[in-house]
Amino acid sequence: MDLKSYLKQLSSEQREVFAKTVNSSVGHLQNVAYGYRTCAPELAVLIESNTGQAVTRKDLRPNDWQAIWPELAEAKTEQAQDSISDITEEAAALILHVAETAEAEIKRVAEQMLAKKAAAAEPWDGVTERRHRNAPIGNAGQGD
Repeated sequence: MDLKSYLKQLSSEQREVFAKTVNSSVGHLQNVAYGYRTCAPELAVLIESNTGQAVTRKDLRPNDWQAIWPELAEAKTEQAQDSISDITEEAAALILHVAETAEAEIKRVAEQMLAKKAAAAEPWDGVTERRHRNAPIGNAGQGD
């Protein structure tokens, strides 16, 4: 949330109390909120802590917060690295699952193919072969 939105949600009395809490004035806070004045780093820290981090130092100093508070940038890097590690673990688990599923499917298809090949290679029983050999050709012998 930006400072302007935060201040708008407060009543005029609450804005006065908030301004005193952060050692500033309502007028100065409004100048900062509307971009007429740059928020001092010390004020940014006070605003962040007194808004429960609803308005952050990054919100108040978007162009230079990394230079002023490098620990925030480092924390962000650590969070990104943790996220990458989590994603990598999830991806590895997914790849393993896909590989196991594919392996099972390959085995199933291979077994089917082997069964078909074995059925095709079975010897004739002779009876079927004799029937084919003695069967009339064409329409001869049918319905005579």
